[in-house]
Amino acid sequence: MKLNEIAYCSKRLLFVLLLFLPVAMLAQTAYYVSNSEGNDSNTGTSTTQAWKSLTKVNSFIPAPGDQILFKRGDSWEGTLVVPASGTSGSPITYGAYGTGEKPKIYGSQEITGWQLHSGNIYKAVVSSPVNQLFLDGEKMQVARFPNSGYATIDQVNSSTSFTSSDLPGGTNFTGAHLIIKTKSWFIDGKDVISSSGQTITLNAAPTYSLGVDKRFVLVNHRGLIDNSGEWSYDASSQTVYISTPSGNSPATHQVMVSMLDNGIYINNKNYITLEDLNVLQQKVNGILANGSTTLTVHNCEISYAHNRGIYVMNGSNGNYTNNIIKNSYYEGMHIASSSSTIADNQVIEVLSESDFGIETGNEKGGPGRGIATKGANNVVRYNRLIDMGYVGISFTGQNSVIEYNYINRACLILDDGGAIYTYNGHDYSQPGPAGTVVKSNIVLNVVGPSHKAYGIYMDNNTHDVTIENNTIDKTNCAIYLHENGKILVKNNTVMDATLGLLNQKEVENSTITGNLFYATSRKGSFIWFQNAPQRIVYQDNASGIWNNNTYVSPYKQDVFRFPGVDRTFDYWQSATGQDLNSSFDGTVHAEGEIEELFYNETKQPKVFDLGKSVYRDLDGNPVVGELTLDSFTSKILIFAGKDTIAPSVPENLEVVSSTDSTISLRWSSSSD
Repeated sequence: MKLNEIAYCSKRLLFVLLLFLPVAMLAQTAYYVSNSEGNDSNTGTSTTQAWKSLTKVNSFIPAPGDQILFKRGDSWEGTLVVPASGTSGSPITYGAYGTGEKPKIYGSQEITGWQLHSGNIYKAVVSSPVNQLFLDGEKMQVARFPNSGYATIDQVNSSTSFTSSDLPGGTNFTGAHLIIKTKSWFIDGKDVISSSGQTITLNAAPTYSLGVDKRFVLVNHRGLIDNSGEWSYDASSQTVYISTPSGNSPATHQVMVSMLDNGIYINNKNYITLEDLNVLQQKVNGILANGSTTLTVHNCEISYAHNRGIYVMNGSNGNYTNNIIKNSYYEGMHIASSSSTIADNQVIEVLSESDFGIETGNEKGGPGRGIATKGANNVVRYNRLIDMGYVGISFTGQNSVIEYNYINRACLILDDGGAIYTYNGHDYSQPGPAGTVVKSNIVLNVVGPSHKAYGIYMDNNTHDVTIENNTIDKTNCAIYLHENGKILVKNNTVMDATLGLLNQKEVENSTITGNLFYATSRKGSFIWFQNAPQRIVYQDNASGIWNNNTYVSPYKQDVFRFPGVDRTFDYWQSATGQDLNSSFDGTVHAEGEIEELFYNETKQPKVFDLGKSVYRDLDGNPVVGELTLDSFTSKILIFAGKDTIAPSVPENLEVVSSTDSTISLRWSSSSD
């Protein structure tokens, strides 16, 4: 064979071999970015040849398997735009290198050029509307009236005008922004176009009508700056005003305002991984992804993204894991994606009164959701949600799993919601979330500002959902089945709820079986029973199939409300024919005895050191020393006192009396 034929054959063979190599082996280049040490004219392929700017990164088209790594400890202002897709097994990765804090991508920019306005209020020109302001990294309070709580409407004059005696008559509120709770589950926002005395006129009617006793807050008006640390923005003059906490000039501080809509933007790009990044202070979203399949967001921190920390639209097969999301306004995570996993995330403080925004308009359904999923076959597990203004986890779409989540304090600002919530619209024939399982979650402290909040809430026309092995404590209503059917409620533990389970207006019978309901002496504030003692069951235009449940109520016997009257367990059984294999324990506690819930919200077994406390379980068995609970389980014990052992004394002394803290002794008469 001639040499040129050999060379040709060799090239053909090499080409064929390359076709069979894994894609990951064809292109796996790491590119480095350092704002402190880089230069955009560098090659980017080593730490000593790092690029510098987001502009350079955004203009580069990476290949499948490439990594773009940002230096830890460095920071950038701008939006990271993902320009290309990876492939299966070879995602394009945006991550971090080096040691120290995660690299930061800011959506805020520093404001300079401060001048004294009057008193201790300073001003500076800002060309774009401002919805968040940070002084030395701390978010400042937009000026508001009242400074805490709400004012109320006394009189409605028209669809856009009202009068409130709470308003100071001498202040002109024209140009302020109104935040109003027109529904218990909805916050609306409109601009004030005129103000006279205690009468306000708005630029448009709210989505839901104004009404007497509706509560509102006025924000973002220079005349409302009456506390240090407050600020406002005047769009007509493009001026921001602030009174610093110390009263000195903002020029002696770093003042940042949110200017950029998104921290990371992905549009119709697939097989992308974002990890170990810190995204913060965006005007709208921390991460916005549209039409992206197989998107991974792992171990990122997202804080003060005003609207949403992570917002995914029209996605599928995503993985959103181990992220920390704090201080959003609308939602921590909105995942409109099918067959995706949302796991091991921490979502903290979504919607607080201090975060009431200055933007106009509203979003249907109300802000303040921790994790919202839309799509089938999603898994939401092992997430921790703390301090949600509205719903903790909401879900739609068939065959999802909501499991092993810890939710503490939901519905802090809005109610008629729940820690876990779903809704199937106005058509029962639609599948909605059918096939979904809600299991082994721990839900605590869901009360609601109007005392109308729920632990697990199956709203209109939901059907074929399973609720099992959950622990729900200290709620107004633990489980609410509202105008739905074929809900299986089994093996849940409910304690200290003003109402244990409300089954209202069934479409088809639901089944309630194997649950433990424990009523305490605490009086609640459930909306139907203001300051009333606790009830365990309330059937309202529903029947349900009840059996094999355990009911404990040491303080009140008639805790079954049916129909509209408090009844005893015997009456409930006789009148409904239900719960024939269930039990009721109304034994009054002995003096000093009190119930206590132990729960384990971790992934590992948890051991509780009971010390010298003596407990008994609900079957009367003693529990002392230690209590071990498996992951995401709970147990109710009755505290019975302390185990006090008297010290040994000489034979010639005898004990006259003893208490927990003292022992009275005397010499025995037989002593020498």
